[in-house]
Amino acid sequence: MKLNFTKPIVFFDLESTGLSVQNDRIVEYCFIKVMPDQSRLSMSGLINPEKKIPQEVIDIHGITDERVKEAPTFSDKADEIIAFIDGCDLGGYNILNFDIPMLKSEFDRVKKSFNFDSCAFLDAQKIFFKKEPRNLAGALRFYCDKELINAHGAEADTIATIDVFFAQLDHYEDLPDTPLAIHQYCRECPPNWIEPSGRIRWKGNEAVIGFRSNFEGQTLESVTKDPKGKQFLTWIIKNNFSLEVKQICEEALKGNFPKKDK
Repeated sequence: MKLNFTKPIVFFDLESTGLSVQNDRIVEYCFIKVMPDQSRLSMSGLINPEKKIPQEVIDIHGITDERVKEAPTFSDKADEIIAFIDGCDLGGYNILNFDIPMLKSEFDRVKKSFNFDSCAFLDAQKIFFKKEPRNLAGALRFYCDKELINAHGAEADTIATIDVFFAQLDHYEDLPDTPLAIHQYCRECPPNWIEPSGRIRWKGNEAVIGFRSNFEGQTLESVTKDPKGKQFLTWIIKNNFSLEVKQICEEALKGNFPKKDK
């Protein structure tokens, strides 16, 4: 199956100092822009995170403090990254849960604006987990009969993701053939889930906290009326939750709550 698309798609992968979107920082990036004519443009490099990289993280991706000490900071590269992804849809592996929230957090930190709402998100992991639940190395082996060399390197992971994504389109004839339709497919969830992770759910016509916590099952509106509830929502915003969950909590603290379509 070939993909019908007119906007370029930027596939990307980020390596970081850890998994906390709010507190950790990017140390390596790779963006590869796939054009409708299948030609590609790329940009990649190291980032000085301006903080120490924990040894347990170095053990995963191999990027040390020494390697990044002379690298540019994210603030130095933010405008270049925005220019590269502007007007494009975004693709990757697990980007909905990690890479997009991390990138947004970094943009916010250096006070740069990018409209993520204008992008379709093409998450090869979502397709993979729906069809063949494994990891990126397993996906590459399953769909492409290749072994993933240099796993957890941004460039290797990004190229592997592109190979997996287009192989998935050939493998599953029932997959959608436009970026927007794939975006919608990746984000399908049970009817009582307001967002794809199920952290915020419908209870009747009201939005409630949907995961184990002191506020599980309570409406967002009631949570915002409790000082500890406000602290809880602020904690969600600052920690490793999806972009959608953070946005819902941010709006709730402003007095704006999800409304169910009738």
